[in-house]
Amino acid sequence: MPRMDRILFIIPPHIKYNDFIMPSHNARVIKKKDGNYGSVLTDMPLGALAMSSYVKKYVAIETKLLDFNILLNKINSFSYSSFTDFFHDILSAEQWAGYAPDIICISVLFTPSYQNMLDIAQCCRKEREKLSNR
Repeated sequence: MPRMDRILFIIPPHIKYNDFIMPSHNARVIKKKDGNYGSVLTDMPLGALAMSSYVKKYVAIETKLLDFNILLNKINSFSYSSFTDFFHDILSAEQWAGYAPDIICISVLFTPSYQNMLDIAQCCRKEREKLSNR
């Protein structure tokens, strides 16, 4: 059985791309340098944190958490034509690509996150293929 050393827990955005870049007139907005965006709700990712804690209790393993909701709130501007481009850019950054997790867990709590979860999974597959070809 192969040895596993790293797990990456990913929390997809809890908002659809169109609702983020073009919030409706009655939606809460976040002001950024390049305009107004739909408000991205954040919550404590208890499921991912509980799983991380449980696994670490029984196995010597490193875990990291990547919450795209937090990233969307923190960035000053958003120049991506899709969330998929955003996900790919983040996941291919050295911080995450260099981590090279053995297991990737994606936690989805809300219906708007479903398509984001599928897009993140596809981006993770592409990044895994790149690492395998090195």
